[in-house]
Amino acid sequence: MSPNAPTVTPAHVCDLLGRQLWPGLYDGLPITWRYPPASPEEPLAVTPDPAWPLVDSSNLSGLRKNAPCWFYGEVTIPALQANISTSGAHARIFIHGYSPFTLWVDGVELFKEAH
Repeated sequence: MSPNAPTVTPAHVCDLLGRQLWPGLYDGLPITWRYPPASPEEPLAVTPDPAWPLVDSSNLSGLRKNAPCWFYGEVTIPALQANISTSGAHARIFIHGYSPFTLWVDGVELFKEAH
């Protein structure tokens, strides 16, 4: 074997086969983030309004210096992803934030970032 040959592990082979057999399996699901026009009195009781402004890299006006900022995200998990059932599957959420944040899902605190 050549000293420059890539190392091939069983995990690498499974990953390559998975990508061939199930295209889209590793694709992420989009999350639509919105923010209310004013900080809500009861943030966890709020139902996001589709008319609220979207948060994206070109619109960060929902960030308020030295004040609580509430962003509401919605993601739809399909019944099938790459023709594989998502029922009972675990999900990983990757969020890159500019500030310390707390992640709430359906009113339950799941993660609190500390700096």
